[in-house]
Amino acid sequence: MDTLPADGFDERLRTLGRVAVLFTADWCPHCRRFEPEFAAAQGLPLARADISDEEGDARWEQFGIQVVPTIIVFDDGKPVARLDGVLGRGISAPQLRMFLDAQRRAWFSRPSSLASFMERWAKSLMVRMMRMSRKHFSTSRFSFASSRNSGFQSMVQAMASIVVMPGLRGPRA
Repeated sequence: MDTLPADGFDERLRTLGRVAVLFTADWCPHCRRFEPEFAAAQGLPLARADISDEEGDARWEQFGIQVVPTIIVFDDGKPVARLDGVLGRGISAPQLRMFLDAQRRAWFSRPSSLASFMERWAKSLMVRMMRMSRKHFSTSRFSFASSRNSGFQSMVQAMASIVVMPGLRGPRA
């Protein structure tokens, strides 16, 4: 897990893409208890920002942090979601799991994320299969259908719809 220093914080966030950042302080007992749970979490890339200096660290006001620990999810340096700790209790492991799961689902459901990547990959696979068929078969036809932006299921359906149509004669001699 990366530790993000105050100097160059915004620039470093932009280079990380989508990342969940735990804002923590050395003097906070809830932060010390919670850090191992956060470090073991899965679903998004994780980073840590130590904001122990309440007076000198501008990130308290920049991100409106009132309680530590606080988790903010950034996408290319812009905050997109947050989970604030509760004063006197912090953040529980179930809260963390639910929050990160929701953020992962939200990211994968975006049209520009995994679904469109898999659709482009499936189309390029179809093109490669057609090129191979021209080398090895005298007649072959391929069919491809996909429903745009409908997630993992459409990707699987698209892959299943790449079929060799009947009428193949076999390899060329």
